Amino acid sequence: MITRALAALTLIAALAVTAPDPAQGAPLSATRQAEIITEVKAVTTAMWDAFERLDADAAMKDFPVGPATLVVDSDGSIADPDAFREGLRAFYTSISRMHFATIREEYRVLAPDAVLYVRSYLSPKPDSPRSRGPR
Repeated sequence: MITRALAALTLIAALAVTAPDPAQGAPLSATRQAEIITEVKAVTTAMWDAFERLDADAAMKDFPVGPATLVVDSDGSIADPDAFREGLRAFYTSISRMHFATIREEYRVLAPDAVLYVRSYLSPKPDSPRSRGPR
């Protein structure tokens, strides 16, 4: 019998890259794609580290702001980044720690200035004793 409940979640995000390739329309070289993925990995690694530290502001600092940016939560609800940040803050008041175990992570360069990022992960439910830390 499984003694702890886990939630399996998938995050899918299209991330903007800060510097578009000057040769618009030309296929990206493998080297340029690797550079773009390295840049995006630095941002996503910092984001997940901040989520685990329960720091909503640091986790959200690189989210693009504007009417075209939406966050789709694991329950299917859709929010703008500010509403998502406030939801995180409220959620973080009920737990003492959070940990994510990555199942799969994928980065796909769609264009010189856009990357599709998919991460599937497991996380203990917030109400499980493991997520609350030592008592």
